[in-house]
Amino acid sequence: MRVKLNMLTLASIVCLGATSAAAQVSNDTEETEAVPEPDDSQVIKCERQAVTGSRARKKRVCLTVAEWEARRAAGQRTADAVLQDASRGFPINN
Repeated sequence: MRVKLNMLTLASIVCLGATSAAAQVSNDTEETEAVPEPDDSQVIKCERQAVTGSRARKKRVCLTVAEWEARRAAGQRTADAVLQDASRGFPINN
């Protein structure tokens, strides 16, 4: 019984040593490989948006930061155009 316990302990020590050695080798290779970091405008951001005509359904929209900014700018231009048209005055039919 004592021999089995010693063998089990020895086997676990060898396995742990091999695992840490393998982890160290993989860490060394990760440091040497240069991975270019993406530009902030190329990072993908996902957002859940409500589906028109549904109270509970949502869809997931994933775009780059640059695409989200372009959508925001287009929406802002549309809102500005509507406000400018409204400031000119529309005839009200009563």
